[in-house]
Amino acid sequence: MLLAVEGALEGTRIFGVLTSPARYEPEGSSSLVWRNDTFEVFTLDGVLTAGAHATSEELRVQLVLDVDGEVVGATSHDGECTVTVESATATALDGRLICRGLRVAGGTGRIHLDGTFEASA
Repeated sequence: MLLAVEGALEGTRIFGVLTSPARYEPEGSSSLVWRNDTFEVFTLDGVLTAGAHATSEELRVQLVLDVDGEVVGATSHDGECTVTVESATATALDGRLICRGLRVAGGTGRIHLDGTFEASA
């Protein structure tokens, strides 16, 4: 999972580890969590079907970053992100996401995200 962060926070993050237990169910509820070597976390949680979907109560994007030793988080569940699932099979999933104006917890500003993701059994 590769993620570019712009706005109040800047940088590129690579989340190379899909954590266990990952849950992916085509046409059903899924919970996929990636982390990197510094234990930053990116989560896709909700119904992940082929096509483009705005975040909502049924599909959430969550991000936890380490910024100079401080934990910073952001969650989208109100349309700030579009998650596009390009391929979804019984054993694999891949796609991309774009977030604009995602509010950082604690009132430290807003960020924009551009990323790609994949997961397989």
